[in-house]
Amino acid sequence: MRDLPMAPMPAETAAMLATHIRSENEILRSAAIKALAGLGVAPALSLPLLTEALMDPDPDVRTDAMEALRLSAAPDHAETLIFSLENDPVREVKRAALSGLARLRDSSALARIRALSLSRCEDHVAWEDENSDWEDWLDIQIAAIDALGEMGVTAAIPDLMAARDDELGQTLDIPVFEALLRMGNEGVVWLLAILQTEGGPARRRALSMLCRLDPAALADHLDALIASPDAPLRARALSQMDPGDPRLARLAAEDPAASVRVAALHQAASAQPDLPIAALRDPAPEVQAAALDTLAEDLAPDVAEALVDNMLAWLDQGAQALVRAVARHLPRRAPDRARAPLLTLIADPLRPLDARIAAVKALAGMDPAVETGCLTALLSNPAQQIRATTLVALRDRAEAGDDAAAEAVRAAIHGTLLAEDATQAEDTALGDGPDMTVPKEGESGPCRIRISLEGEIIEQAEAPKATGQSTLASILAPMEAMPEDADLAEDTPEEAPSKRRRRRAVEGPAAVAEALVAEAIQICGTARIDGMVPALLAARLAAPDSAQRAIWTALCQTSPDPACAEDLLSAAHAAHDHEDPVIRGAAFAVLAARAPDSPCLAAALRDPDALIRAAAIRRQPPEVAMAHLVDDAMPARHAAVDVVLAEGSDALQRQMADEIAAAERADTLAYALAQSGPAREWYYQRLGTPGLGDRAVFILLDAAGQLAPTA
Repeated sequence: MRDLPMAPMPAETAAMLATHIRSENEILRSAAIKALAGLGVAPALSLPLLTEALMDPDPDVRTDAMEALRLSAAPDHAETLIFSLENDPVREVKRAALSGLARLRDSSALARIRALSLSRCEDHVAWEDENSDWEDWLDIQIAAIDALGEMGVTAAIPDLMAARDDELGQTLDIPVFEALLRMGNEGVVWLLAILQTEGGPARRRALSMLCRLDPAALADHLDALIASPDAPLRARALSQMDPGDPRLARLAAEDPAASVRVAALHQAASAQPDLPIAALRDPAPEVQAAALDTLAEDLAPDVAEALVDNMLAWLDQGAQALVRAVARHLPRRAPDRARAPLLTLIADPLRPLDARIAAVKALAGMDPAVETGCLTALLSNPAQQIRATTLVALRDRAEAGDDAAAEAVRAAIHGTLLAEDATQAEDTALGDGPDMTVPKEGESGPCRIRISLEGEIIEQAEAPKATGQSTLASILAPMEAMPEDADLAEDTPEEAPSKRRRRRAVEGPAAVAEALVAEAIQICGTARIDGMVPALLAARLAAPDSAQRAIWTALCQTSPDPACAEDLLSAAHAAHDHEDPVIRGAAFAVLAARAPDSPCLAAALRDPDALIRAAAIRRQPPEVAMAHLVDDAMPARHAAVDVVLAEGSDALQRQMADEIAAAERADTLAYALAQSGPAREWYYQRLGTPGLGDRAVFILLDAAGQLAPTA
């Protein structure tokens, strides 16, 4: 929503709010109380009204009044809050009163809050039913404990301990420990004491609370924490130690928990560079991995040589965490020895997948860079995560100007990248529409690349052909290069040229080939690569259903390509009534951007999908958008409001508010009031109109209440 200055509320409108707060209808009284905050009524008027409403006979009205008062009460309202806490029997009123008193930090309420943390105080506090179940007080007891924690009342810690020790009470560890957590250093001392003296669930809960603290809050307790039997606490405390602290060296080498040794290495490595070298001999793979992460760049030649030998051995046989770290660091430590072992790791389906993914990333980021064909070959890997990681790397290279990577991406999208031998198979009929496999006369594409089942790149140069085919086809789906002495098929109905053009390579394992198309479209479809729009259009003709949404999502986000503008518009016109709303929405976006006069756009205003209707409404002039203010779906109504706010006159904005209110759309009215000064002016006038029915008044008040802050 826009943050616009709003017209000030007239005095008569404020007076009318007061009238509604005193209405005989309790629903209107509650709605009017909530509207006070939404309309920003001045405290001089709102606070007396809220205080008065605390005496309302309806418990829901009193609850709403206290909820509003707890957020806006001034210190001189503390007595009123205490009165309601003690005398209003409604549990929700008491809980909100405790929250308000905690926000005020009022010391006069401490005695009563502390007492409620221990008992029902029945001699001084009214309850809905003297015989009500235990939970009636438990809610208030927990609220009192929370209030003491928010106020930081360390003097009440003995009360909190007594509350959790009550044999007849509920388990209060969590609210008590939460309160201690907010009491600063003294609360930390008590939580540490619980760790040392208690066991079972209480100890685990105290440990969990301490681990949530900012480590800086533990700085005064380092010695106690380092000596703690709890590894998470020891590890958390290390971040507050100086990197040169000799205790870190002891912890990095001797702590029984690998997680602590790892934390000590990361904290100390910058000041104690010998520690990571020693940690390479640690029995825990995760510590060895941390050592690789923290080793200095410049190592002695003998150490560097031994390190590389060990890294190669670990890469072949190490544990998962260590293999992952080696894959990250080997290209930097030994760029001339990294490629082959990384490829071996990537190809081994028995090795941990995250380590293989790390190897792909390392291979793609090597310096000097590996050739693009090496990465392209990885797209035949059966592991989806390997292919996805590779596609990201190829997309980045293509966007940086790597033509081979761009060719690989386009071929993956078109579905011609994976091949089994050099055989051909019938493809799905292309149907009506442009034949995307035909290059322009006198043009041909670059070399075609495919991947064999063994992951090898098959590259075939294309001789230029004056066949009337498009550039796209020569790149993505060219005819097989035929030897001069090859036997040509006869022009029988089964082997007519048009059918031969519609053949493409068998794509290896069907599951991998089909998945690769969808993955390539999803990951690379919106990449800034030449020829992407033609590639997507060509892929659309034969892509599996799982990829069609991704194709159209990419098509509506790509930059215009004049060379295929007609084909794109033709496809969009054909898809504007597709059964899938995602495809319809993308087709609408394409038409709206490139064919604003298309008759298909008008149909979007009646589309069953609300988001498509909303997109269409945003293209209309404000006078037309007005008709959609009463749409059944909120996104469409809000779109109409946005149009009127952006382009409509003040008079039209007032009319907009009137029509929304007449349609009883309080949520949309709130949306308009939050952004439109003229709509707010209309609102004040309308609310102050005498004789409105209760239903009409409720819609107005409800809309204003939805503008109120929630915290």
